[in-house]
Amino acid sequence: MVVRWLTIPLILGMLGGCGSSNAPAGGVRGRVLVGGLPLSGGMVVFAPDESRGNRGHLGTASIERDGWYTIPASAGLNAGWHRIAIAGPTTVSWRLPEEFRNPELSGLEREIKAGAENVVDIEIAIDDDGRGTSIIRTGSGAGSGGGGAGRHPWETSGN
Repeated sequence: MVVRWLTIPLILGMLGGCGSSNAPAGGVRGRVLVGGLPLSGGMVVFAPDESRGNRGHLGTASIERDGWYTIPASAGLNAGWHRIAIAGPTTVSWRLPEEFRNPELSGLEREIKAGAENVVDIEIAIDDDGRGTSIIRTGSGAGSGGGGAGRHPWETSGN
């Protein structure tokens, strides 16, 4: 289990020296939902997508108990296309499928625009076989939904 959780820090180390760009900075916020409920903890990573001409710093944020995360523009996240990785909390026995912890494999990507309100909500559905599918919603209206009334079946009341 520890090896799987180390996937994101390993990727952060590999991508951290990818160079920089003079691209303007952009911030991003959003919510991560799994099965319609907030992912209560973990980390989200926005890695510049070099295949689309974006280079620079990674953007990382902790996912709060209510599923929200924020990477401020002051964190140095370049505007442009990013690939996204998500790791769930380590305090539960259930884990997101491995591919979501690697920005090259997750299939999650979004363009971050400088000077704009970038809202990137990520919804992940897990099927009975443990495979995940995802939807990304963007725009200023995203992220205002309810959620949070229930609990994930893998969470215990102590979380």
